[in-house]
Parts: sequence; structure tokens; C-alpha cells
Amino acid sequence: MDAGLAHGLWTALLLVTFAAIVGWAWSGRRKRDFDEAARLPLEDDPPAAGDAGGSEDGSGSRARAGVAVSEAGVGAGAGEARHG
Repeated sequence: MDAGLAHGLWTALLLVTFAAIVGWAWSGRRKRDFDEAARLPLEDDPPAAGDAGGSEDGSGSRARAGVAVSEAGVGAGAGEARHG
């Protein structure tokens, strides 16, 4: 097989793959899923489980996240362990 034939077959394979992806994306069966995904940025986030005690501005969850980060030892150099 020479290089020209291999390049032609590769191009044909990519064209068929592209056409299959376009057909899948534009099929009527996927419309409901894509419409739902399109509305996601417009919907409010549901409250996280266990986030009932946070303040009204949401700073409670950020404060808890900060504690978790500091307990994980952020700030220690690579390979150093925190003792104490």
C-alpha cells in the first residue's frame, strides 16, 4: 500500500466519522437531552447536602472548604510532611 492510498483511506475514515457524529448530534432522539443541557446554566443550583447551617450569603460553605484545605496541609513544600 503506498502513502497516497493510505492517506485517502484515512481521509475517508475521518469523513465518515465526522458525518456519524453530526448525524448523532442532530438526531431527533437527542433533542430532549440537549435541550435539558442547554437550560442548565439558567437553573439555580440545588443546595448541597449538609449545607443547611451556612449563612445566607453562602459564606458558610466557603469557610468549611477553607478549613478542609488548611487541614490538608496546603503550604507545605513538596515532599514535606506537616507534624504537630
